[in-house]
Amino acid sequence: MKSCLYEGWVRHRRFGSVTHEFRKRLFMVALDLEEIDQVFHRRWLWGRQLWKFARYCAEDHLPEGDTDLKSMLQRLHCQHGAQLSDGPVQLLCHLRYFGYVFNPLSLFLCRDPQGQLQTVVAEVRNTPWQERHHYVLQPKHFLSWPSAGIRKDFHVSPFLPMDMNYHWRIEDGEKLLTVHLENHRQGQTVFDVTMQLQKRPMTSGWMSWMLVRYPLMTWQVTAEIYLHALRLWWKGAAFHVHPRKLASASAADLQTTTESPENFTQTMPDGTTEQGRPSMPTEFTRDCSSDR
Repeated sequence: MKSCLYEGWVRHRRFGSVTHEFRKRLFMVALDLEEIDQVFHRRWLWGRQLWKFARYCAEDHLPEGDTDLKSMLQRLHCQHGAQLSDGPVQLLCHLRYFGYVFNPLSLFLCRDPQGQLQTVVAEVRNTPWQERHHYVLQPKHFLSWPSAGIRKDFHVSPFLPMDMNYHWRIEDGEKLLTVHLENHRQGQTVFDVTMQLQKRPMTSGWMSWMLVRYPLMTWQVTAEIYLHALRLWWKGAAFHVHPRKLASASAADLQTTTESPENFTQTMPDGTTEQGRPSMPTEFTRDCSSDR
């Protein structure tokens, strides 16, 4: 079976005027897309059903308009000028635990028939907006270091600006998976995250042990996101508004400016135009005069 469990740690580090660092243990599931039914066959606590303690739901990774994961991956590869290999695809992610899921980062590990990693599709989610974005990583983006940069074009943390580049490094070992990501801004590393995971077999014993040791995995992930956001705010880290809000505010300002009296143009009796505040209707003036 190609599907497996991964257990290890993740570390976040922030550099610059406001520094911050934390490290936590976690586990994730790596599901071969062709083995999903086999993985959950006759599992008491794992499966697709609503009542399962650990529930797999393909819709958690499907954007609107896509019907299955393989066709979604094919579409994304085509859009980015990449070729989806004919080999196995593993989805590295969190499942739903006690009905709740949040995946800050899910990875589709796309391999060739010999098992060599060819491309990676990184699915990034944010909270509380619950948006998603995909980055298609080709070998130049993750096999060597320094890797080719990818422009950041999705808002994740309000404490990091948008004008950054991502640099990835992924080491897909037989027993160890390492994912390293750096945020570069103006040639400087301002943030990095490293995840190192040891492979565990997808057996009943290991699956049960993971649920015993990490029963609230996804709840803990979300809680710690907000906890560390509060700590960054307390330390005085600069806050960056969601670009969508900035766009809405700019549009509203433009509309207000366009409709303001100073930008009002009226036609005078002689046919000329005059810029400025519109004249008050005669009826309104007459009514006001009578109130004096």
